[in-house]
Amino acid sequence: MTHIQLLLIEDEVIIAENMRQSLIDLGYEVVQVCNSYDEALKAIEEEQFDLAIMDINLGDLQGRTGLNLATIIKEKSPSPFIFVTAYSDLDTVSKASQLGPSAYLVKPVNDKTMFSTIQVAIQNFSNNKAAEKPSDKVSETTYFYTKIGSKTFKVNWEDVYIIRAVKNYVEIKTTQHSNTFLIRTSLTHCLDSLMPESVKSSFVKINRAEAIKADIVKVYDNQKVITDFGEFRLSADSLSVLEKKLKSR
Repeated sequence: MTHIQLLLIEDEVIIAENMRQSLIDLGYEVVQVCNSYDEALKAIEEEQFDLAIMDINLGDLQGRTGLNLATIIKEKSPSPFIFVTAYSDLDTVSKASQLGPSAYLVKPVNDKTMFSTIQVAIQNFSNNKAAEKPSDKVSETTYFYTKIGSKTFKVNWEDVYIIRAVKNYVEIKTTQHSNTFLIRTSLTHCLDSLMPESVKSSFVKINRAEAIKADIVKVYDNQKVITDFGEFRLSADSLSVLEKKLKSR
């Protein structure tokens, strides 16, 4: 599995480190963190990345900004890029919109907004569409992008039927793909921070390592759940949770 590779450009070191750690927790590979314009310029020229996340205002003594870097990215090797900005900075946003960013990320950022914004950026870029003006409210996406080798897949959360924790990853299986997708995160983090609420409500955790879509359950007893996709272990403390979920359908 090859992670989606990100270039992070943020001049405030503490904010950059917090974002880097959050992005790793969300299953991305951060190829480099750049804290200055010159570092970012070198990285753009030398690194391979799938998407860039950059603060517009970089505190550069020569007045160079993320807008200049976006122009270079577009000229070098077109890739989706996300502008990080303050919602109130309307003058800068007006200039930024002329460069056709794939998305905006409004400060302060958190895991859910970062994850959703990255999905929107990849979707917009694949559709040759620029982002609209930034919003301080980011809607959850009903899909996510992941990579196997050099190929990027779009996975709809509605098609997922099982999520299984395996060491530092979760395995995700869907009804529409023969592939098993891996995301570097925990089962709890996947359910709480990545999966949209509309889909999360249809899932039930059947043991410490697995959560399945309740709709796939055909038969169950106090030890196992039988589905068209196979049998899964049912832990004793999950039995009542499963029964309650099935009754509410």
